[in-house]
Amino acid sequence: MEWTRDVGEKNSIFGNQKMITSLIIAFLIGLFLGWTFSGERGEDEATPSVDENGIEEDVEGVIDEMISNEEEDLPQITEGEFLKVLDQEAGERVFVYEVSITEPRWVVIHENLNGEIGNILGARFFSEKESEGWVRLLRNTEPENTYYAALYQVDERMKDRGRVFDMERDLPLIDEEGNRVIVQFNTTEIE
Repeated sequence: MEWTRDVGEKNSIFGNQKMITSLIIAFLIGLFLGWTFSGERGEDEATPSVDENGIEEDVEGVIDEMISNEEEDLPQITEGEFLKVLDQEAGERVFVYEVSITEPRWVVIHENLNGEIGNILGARFFSEKESEGWVRLLRNTEPENTYYAALYQVDERMKDRGRVFDMERDLPLIDEEGNRVIVQFNTTEIE
């Protein structure tokens, strides 16, 4: 009888050790996966501030302030800079079919808020050598909706801080006529 109790206690101890070891391994795997997937977004994408519910903080206020800036405050594009985004399937990224720029720029994807430029869904840094590419989004586009893609300047602090889009410092570009360099596109059902 005594022998059975010892075996039970030993099995209990070994069972606890196995469980603790399994929990530690699961925790380490979770950390690794979290680190891996958080690194996938890369430096080229927007990182607006988000509250604990996952909602962008004061994005509308920042966008309204940017739009209300007087035209002379906005950076002027060089002649010949343009952006082309065609209608495409809804999803987690947007394909920019053609971008022609004379210096590094941001391509920023906005949602449509009742016909007005809305929240920023994503941004990507493009060098003047790139002519097309994907912009990953923080939130997927939805089928049968309208979105906007716009060119933004790259603020001078880029040399010091790396490629991180800043809604308050990277301002939208305007053309020679004082209009923002922005194109509208629609999303379709995923096939």
